[in-house]
Amino acid sequence: MPPFLETLDTKCRDEECNKLVAKSLTCIASYTSPEKYLKPALTKRKSIEAELMAVLLGLSGGNAEVLPKSITVIDELISRYRIHGTNTEREEGLLSCVRSWAKGDLVSAITKAELTIKKFPLDFLALRILCDARIILGQPEAYLSILQYVEPHWRNTKFVIEHSYVLGMLAFGLQECGYLKECRNAARKSLQGGAKDSWAIHAVVHSYTAEGKPALGLQYLNATAEIWQRSELLAEHLWWHSGINHLDVSKPNRAMFVYDRHLGGIEPASPPTTAFTLSDSVGLLWRVYLMDPSRLSELCPRAKILCSGARIGGHDEAKVWAFTACHVFAGAVLAGDDDLRRTVMVSMEHAVEAGTDFGEICKVAALPICKGLQSHAEGDFATAAEQLRTAKIFKIGGSSAQRDTFTFTLFDTLVRSGSSEALHLAQARSRENPFSPLLWLVRANAEAANKAGGAFDRTILNQKKGRNRAADMSHKLEAEAERQILGGGMYQLARKWRRPRKVQAKL
Repeated sequence: MPPFLETLDTKCRDEECNKLVAKSLTCIASYTSPEKYLKPALTKRKSIEAELMAVLLGLSGGNAEVLPKSITVIDELISRYRIHGTNTEREEGLLSCVRSWAKGDLVSAITKAELTIKKFPLDFLALRILCDARIILGQPEAYLSILQYVEPHWRNTKFVIEHSYVLGMLAFGLQECGYLKECRNAARKSLQGGAKDSWAIHAVVHSYTAEGKPALGLQYLNATAEIWQRSELLAEHLWWHSGINHLDVSKPNRAMFVYDRHLGGIEPASPPTTAFTLSDSVGLLWRVYLMDPSRLSELCPRAKILCSGARIGGHDEAKVWAFTACHVFAGAVLAGDDDLRRTVMVSMEHAVEAGTDFGEICKVAALPICKGLQSHAEGDFATAAEQLRTAKIFKIGGSSAQRDTFTFTLFDTLVRSGSSEALHLAQARSRENPFSPLLWLVRANAEAANKAGGAFDRTILNQKKGRNRAADMSHKLEAEAERQILGGGMYQLARKWRRPRKVQAKL
């Protein structure tokens, strides 16, 4: 039996089908599309794993329309496979887990996946279900805990490449919990293990964002582009990272170039079809807006395309992921789409009334965030600041870097409302991320407001401290990037990707 399935308790004895399933799992681990292998495996109708993967791809895509369909599919799978024989304990656990996810009960799905993992620690499919659910619910400590449990089991097997993918997942969990050095060590081991693991690269890029070193992030993205640009399921997200790093080195025009070329665009052939691409696209546009509201006329047509994607793709986001619901709402604000704003708000309010787990997240996080965005758009910054201050932003899920879109919005509203709290928060945050021009803008304006009795002047961004400090520091960090993270062949690849300084200055 092939790797990823050799150690699993499965009743499928069709060798060809198992090979296809194993290759599909490898694709999911490397964030490439498994369609090439999954389709022929599905036609055989002999592997529960293959059919569960097909259901999970729909569920994790963030499309609420697949929820009732998924329940029907799972019930049919349970009946069909029981007719052909008794399912194994592991298969029964996975079926029950995925059915709970399809019902929207992620807490129950997590409980069932954890039971499966404890009995079958090498079950990569159950591990991915569990980790994805933890990210959706904004539980990085629990995400890290389960990886720390399963990694030693993989370490002592002959599956070197498969273990490398687990190390990449571990690296992300370490980064989200603030263990940045350990994150980079785990990611390095993952890449050295032979896996072309875009998730490990993704974790390293996150670690440099957390440290406030966008130049290092850009260097690392360039040095590893040959790997991550082949990952259809993650490449767009890493382009988002490229975009926010360009913003953090004071290059908003370059960030917009990345957006138009790789994320959304002004006239794309079709709007985003997944919740993830939609969220990344809106998140980048909103940050550009916070840095320079005068660009709203430039951002509005792009946001309208994203909003049309929210409708065409059937993303009833408020029933799937609070994180995406907040981004859809932000896109509607940029686009001036009042209908979509009302739709998202009403969906979340209904979820709160229903008393579901998702409704609780809406109550403490998503609803106050969206209300804050609404007040911000209306120019009522004092109300917006109060609403965003009360929101438990971490509860919406996603990564800390992604949630910063709303944290930065809180900073902006505090400054615009003349709150003395703005200076304190900006000073504290700029110690963590000293080169972000957005933080310099907030801090500089907060200082000016304190001195002038509440004055707010966005032109402070034109001062050298606000506009050029990040760009100046980014050039000094290039040598550090080569010494600290690019060794051997990576160093040569980075040299190949580096552009002449004069060309960089024009971007």
